Amino acid sequence: MPSNTEAYIYHVMRNTEDNHKISPSSTEVRGTYLTLKEANAAARVDLTREWSPTFFESHEIEVDEEGRVSVEAECPDGEMMSVYIEKKKAPKGLTKAATSKPKAKPQTEEPAALKGVWVIMQTDYEHHTDEEGRSHLASSVAYESLREANQAARWVLCETCGFEEENELGEMDSEEQNIGSSTKAYVGYAYVREDDRDNVKVEVTQLSVKRSAPTTQSKGSKKRKIEEVIDISSD
Repeated sequence: MPSNTEAYIYHVMRNTEDNHKISPSSTEVRGTYLTLKEANAAARVDLTREWSPTFFESHEIEVDEEGRVSVEAECPDGEMMSVYIEKKKAPKGLTKAATSKPKAKPQTEEPAALKGVWVIMQTDYEHHTDEEGRSHLASSVAYESLREANQAARWVLCETCGFEEENELGEMDSEEQNIGSSTKAYVGYAYVREDDRDNVKVEVTQLSVKRSAPTTQSKGSKKRKIEEVIDISSD
């Protein structure tokens, strides 16, 4: 029987398609939230916080059958931008009680387990000159423990290479750092040299969990803000 206390977290993602670059696609984690409501609010204003709505050739917002907001926008130079939400299982220590609305007297201090989570990122590189690659969240789970995330990331690299056992990684050209560490994040590379990709990188990254969505701050010029953005498309 499924647990009635199973909880989720929500990552707001931004994908940019720019055919003027060697690696046209890049992906960023824009923020991680405890509730879908907060994530939806952040997704709606993600682009218009940096650019005026009139800057875009088109800017469309949709809501899917699960209630998740997505945004599609086209820039004057032809660049296509998509903002969407990925739902992931939260760490075991985070229950629905933690994601529910606060009562009359909210907690004065947020539990440490809610301040950040560890996730697994995978980047596929098409060829040896591809510096950015194509990135995505490679696990359906977010981890509270770095050691657990590191162990899971190694399995992700094995499965990506088509192996069923961890020791099989030694059969191909691969590199790994911080295997099983509880203090340093795992990074693994495998040179698969397939038709559609040359090599793969799997790494563990920590994301902070935000408590509320950002407010709208439109700008007329195309100027990116750097703070609170984790770029997972390059080294």
